[in-house]
Amino acid sequence: MLLISLILFRLVLIDAQNEPITHFPSLQKADYDTHQSDLLFQQLESEFMWVGEAMPNVVVDSTDAWRVLAKSRNQFGLRNYQRAFKLADSALLMANESGDRELQMRCFGTIGDISRDVFLGHSLKAVPHHEKALAISKELKDSVYISRQLLALADNYLQAGRYDRFLEYLEKAAFILNSVGAPVSQVRARILFGTFLSETKDYERSEEMFRSAMKIATQIGREDYVQHLYIQLCDVNLQEKKPEKANMYLDSALVRGLVLDEYDLNEKLYGIEKVRGNREKAFEYLEKAYSGVGESYLKRSAEQIAGMEANLRTREQLSELKNKDHLLRSKETTRLLLLSMVILISLLLAYISYAFYRQKQDKKVLAEQLEVISIQADELKKAEAQKSRFFVNVAHELRTPITLILGPISNVLNSNGIGNRQKELLKIALQNCYNLMNRIGDILKLSKLESGKMERQKRKVPLQSFLKDLVTQFQSKAKMGEVDLSVSSLPKRAVHVHTDPVHLNTILTNLLNNAIKFTPPGGSVSLSAEENGDTVKFKVADTGAGISREDLPKIFDRYFQTNQVNAPMEGGAGIGLALSRELATLLGGKIWASSVPGKGSSFYVEIPVSPLWENETETDAVDLHDLNSEGSKEIKLEGVPLGFRKGPRVMVVEDDPGVLDFINYILSIKYQVVTASNGKNALQLLENEHGTNPVKIIISDIMMPQMDGYHLLETLKSDDRWKNIPVIMLTARAGKQDRLKALRIGVDDYLLKPFEEDELLARIENLLKNQEARTSLQETAPVTKQKQTLASDDIDEKQLQWLETVESVVHEQITDSNFTLDSLSETMGLSRRQFQRRLKSATGLTATEYLLELRLQKARELMEQEEAMTIRELAASVGFRDVKYFSKAFKVRFGISPSKYTTPDN
Repeated sequence: MLLISLILFRLVLIDAQNEPITHFPSLQKADYDTHQSDLLFQQLESEFMWVGEAMPNVVVDSTDAWRVLAKSRNQFGLRNYQRAFKLADSALLMANESGDRELQMRCFGTIGDISRDVFLGHSLKAVPHHEKALAISKELKDSVYISRQLLALADNYLQAGRYDRFLEYLEKAAFILNSVGAPVSQVRARILFGTFLSETKDYERSEEMFRSAMKIATQIGREDYVQHLYIQLCDVNLQEKKPEKANMYLDSALVRGLVLDEYDLNEKLYGIEKVRGNREKAFEYLEKAYSGVGESYLKRSAEQIAGMEANLRTREQLSELKNKDHLLRSKETTRLLLLSMVILISLLLAYISYAFYRQKQDKKVLAEQLEVISIQADELKKAEAQKSRFFVNVAHELRTPITLILGPISNVLNSNGIGNRQKELLKIALQNCYNLMNRIGDILKLSKLESGKMERQKRKVPLQSFLKDLVTQFQSKAKMGEVDLSVSSLPKRAVHVHTDPVHLNTILTNLLNNAIKFTPPGGSVSLSAEENGDTVKFKVADTGAGISREDLPKIFDRYFQTNQVNAPMEGGAGIGLALSRELATLLGGKIWASSVPGKGSSFYVEIPVSPLWENETETDAVDLHDLNSEGSKEIKLEGVPLGFRKGPRVMVVEDDPGVLDFINYILSIKYQVVTASNGKNALQLLENEHGTNPVKIIISDIMMPQMDGYHLLETLKSDDRWKNIPVIMLTARAGKQDRLKALRIGVDDYLLKPFEEDELLARIENLLKNQEARTSLQETAPVTKQKQTLASDDIDEKQLQWLETVESVVHEQITDSNFTLDSLSETMGLSRRQFQRRLKSATGLTATEYLLELRLQKARELMEQEEAMTIRELAASVGFRDVKYFSKAFKVRFGISPSKYTTPDN
């Protein structure tokens, strides 16, 4: 303790001042300083070394030796140890030849520094080199260099854990520094002593000593030491279990330009996350840190330098022997011996240099990849934050217009002046307004959870009745999907959970909704609860398709949608599970999932029976019906009409019951309606269809569980039984890529949500009319012998290719109102009659009807691109001269006036 106090006293007395350079010959010192940063000699280095070592008896210029040593220090600063060692070794040979004692001292010190950085831990291999340098510096009475070597020796003994020798050398160095100043050495002394205090768990004085060193380093402009000290402060705070301060110091070092290799950086991050208690993150950094790069690098470096060190000792012994027996040996024999040694060492160093070069290149690639990953991670975080802010802002903005929709609808529903059909349609609208409000509420809840503003109210929840009532509310939805829903097991004794029932209800409601949605007809969903001491664990299990191993870790991420190639497009905003996880954490619990693809999934929620929440009081027991009155509202429908028993049969494939009811109401006036909840269910209905009135047209949503609209369309168009049934796709995805995908598969028409009743009826009527015309033409057309030998698929393919060519020609001339049927026939290389006959055979439309269809389809495409155009401009852009005729034809074809999407004519 007395020695420690003495060192502290002496370090405090030291005045920070620039470190002097003494005992340099003026010419040699100038050359040394100049060549510390002079890289122009690198191209001549190899030739110089060969000449210098191969001709020992030639008089060696001391100035050249100082230049070589300067380059060695430069390479040492760049951590190119093998190159630095080679240059320092060469400089030492030249110093021995010239008898320059100061140069010898500097060479031994440099070799010691290299050995210290390569042989880490308990090794004391650098000590002999520093002791030689110290002996010469005492001989030369160079106080500054004496203090440097004392600090170097203290550093070696500190790394080896020899604290007694460390304190001995450090006290000697501090005594000298009191008189000579030397600010760089002062910084080093404080760093070493601070490290010692940290290792002996005196963290407060350790941090104080590092800060003192940083102050001096900042004053003298040594940014390298400042960066190193930030890392030291990071380590001290990690040992004190202060992860936030440790992370702050690490960030400061990196911001100031410190470059850590992958091992060091990940090791620091591992320590921070471990102290924070984030085990998964800590383990991830630990795996990266111990990827083997650092360990193999140190092992190989140690082996190579050990060999180099052995060669150095051999060369020193031979050099001494040469000096003693110089008069007895001939000059030629000595020269040959040294030349042989140079050749052997050069070969060894060449091998080592190549190995280090390869490793350096690998580390460079890894560093570049890490930098790219870091940049991408920052960009992703920014994009995620912007997306979240956008959704929250939109959610807030939507509340006002929805309120103005709910009010008038409720007012009209309560009046007596409307019929039953209108009342049922209004109920559908009202129900979906409430559904939209709930989804907006989920987005806002997530925002509150992120900002820490979500409130919770502890209430006494009777577990058994709470879960039974919850399951009862989902029975109708489960029955509609032909899913068996049940409570599988509950605690035998009455259990009361003291928690926030609103948040618990939200979590379990989301899990039950998903389970029913993704379970096929005939499957089952169960809800159970188990009391485990101070916690209750809920389980929602289903027999659905399951979740892939790749998707399972991501399902609780916000806005997550699967990227699996064969997975159906199931829809949803990706909010429910993310919200459930945040709410479970808010309640003091956790949520997780397990799944076996093809067999089903299980979701678990575990919360404390009686959590210790600060500043919150408990209210009376809760009734689930009260929660529902505060949350979502369900409007009871009286049922849809049966519709006509006659007329074409239309199949509607839609997983949303509200949309299904709405379309049923629209179509039941004039069509027989068959409904299916997803693509798989639709195919089952078609397979079981028998009778004289088959399905004439199919209307399908795109995003559905089990089988989405795209998979259904592909199946229909690849089966000879159903490929001629017209298909209309309903989609809320208005992107061009989605429309093109449906068109490539073979959709006959698509309708963007939201749509109007007249729109849907007009599309159906036109498709049925065209289908009837094609069927009639095929029945009456003569069948030639040649046509009988052709496969129908080949004929269809050729027709499609020919129609694509026709459409391309028409689109090129679509703005030309003078482009007539004669012009088109001539372009296609056919007579007017031949063209009309072939077009009628392929489409069932006359040439005039076909041209009109293409122009109207182009007009609709321009409207959907939301380009600001007047009706007059729109009509002219697709080759119509008469605006009134265009508007009338458009409404007849699509059931909606083009004025709805265009700007008024001036």
